[in-house]
Amino acid sequence: MKIAFVFNPFKYKLHEENLRIVQKYFGLFPPLSLAWAAAIAEKAGHTAEIIDARTLGLSMEETLERLREFKPDILGFMMTTYMFRETLEWIRFLKKHLKVPVVIGGYNLRVYPRESLSPPEIDFGVVEQAYFTLPALLSEIEGGRKFADVPGLVYKEDDRIIVTPHPQTIVFDDFPNPARHLLPNHLYAEFPTERKNFTVMVTSLGCPMNCTFCEAGQTIYNPRSPLTVVNEMQECYDRYGVREIDIFDYEFPMVRDRTLAICRELQRRNLDLTWACRSRIDTVDTELLEE
Repeated sequence: MKIAFVFNPFKYKLHEENLRIVQKYFGLFPPLSLAWAAAIAEKAGHTAEIIDARTLGLSMEETLERLREFKPDILGFMMTTYMFRETLEWIRFLKKHLKVPVVIGGYNLRVYPRESLSPPEIDFGVVEQAYFTLPALLSEIEGGRKFADVPGLVYKEDDRIIVTPHPQTIVFDDFPNPARHLLPNHLYAEFPTERKNFTVMVTSLGCPMNCTFCEAGQTIYNPRSPLTVVNEMQECYDRYGVREIDIFDYEFPMVRDRTLAICRELQRRNLDLTWACRSRIDTVDTELLEE
């Protein structure tokens, strides 16, 4: 199957955590979730495309023209709570012209799975990570259409919205690297960026800490191995000309031995990379910072 993922533009919301001026100039970041979904689809034997309409400055009409050239069998979108209304407008416009099914994913599905699928234009939702759900969904669309057998899926049957269980354990280290070959990597940057090309990475899911200000507190910590992390950095360096990386983990130095292993492998390979990460002040020390 041919699946096209669309990352639509969005505007500042009054209730966002950042100030308006910070949000305006914060940067243009690759839609990493869509790039992972595309990589998972490709690994399962499907053809994927990503149109980053936000970064490319594309209108709905311009995006539609690109999609008509690709001729997708299904469209994919990321639905965050902040972007929901704007993304829904894009879904309505594109589905009206292309008349193909729409699947959505993103954090909003974990909080409001049934509500997220209430608009008639949305056909399917991925509740958890796409690793098991998306390949199974595409297989059923091609074949038997037994959507009840797809793990972690929200779908419609008659007048009901059904959520299937997801019994499989997610192992983040098994994920393929994001499909950056489908992205305009030369255009990404954030306000403190010093080198190009720039990208972002996520090397772990969840965080077991209990910071009162963070929605990710006490969620299952699921890291990628040091070798997997550095191999992705190497791929970014060699294949996409990346020289600066912002690691978006909630708490990158969570496991000290893992952090040291990543730093030492980067030194061993002598990769000329600038990188940054997020950390609590009490999970780093002088030795780790000097490494």
